[in-house]
Amino acid sequence: MEPVPADQAPSLQVSASRFGLGLFATRAFDQGEPILRFSGPLLSLEQVIAMGEAQANPLQVDDQLYIDIGYPGVYANHSCRPNAGIRDDVWLVALEPISPGQEICWDYSTSMWEDYWVMDCQCGEPGCRRQIGDFPSLPIWQQWEYLSRGFVQQFIRRRLDREGASGLR
Repeated sequence: MEPVPADQAPSLQVSASRFGLGLFATRAFDQGEPILRFSGPLLSLEQVIAMGEAQANPLQVDDQLYIDIGYPGVYANHSCRPNAGIRDDVWLVALEPISPGQEICWDYSTSMWEDYWVMDCQCGEPGCRRQIGDFPSLPIWQQWEYLSRGFVQQFIRRRLDREGASGLR
């Protein structure tokens, strides 16, 4: 993927959202277009746990490795009907066309498989799962959809390859 300019201010804005603060598009994004590259220090699960939920903003990128997401990516909220997804572990990419002013949300469950963290979902979308958990907690049809579209972390794909279909629950 082509690098997104370091100065993303013309493309993204942090503003009030139904979740507190959210990440909003200030221009249109085409389906498949990179929105931003998640960045931040690399941490182990132990470091993430030690930091606590109030301090850490982890994105799981391997079985025991996380990026502590920095600005502005930390403001991309979860949705059970996302308009963005993660490709190549760190790229937030438009799943569909995104209009200026639209909040950018992704499904956190596409990046987690640790059996540690669960959160109540408040996205309010039709079909909301009411809980955000690890990838295997997704309905099987949704797992297949995300996998077929390439919006699942590579460590999850490797794990599924090792475990075969039994990894899909």
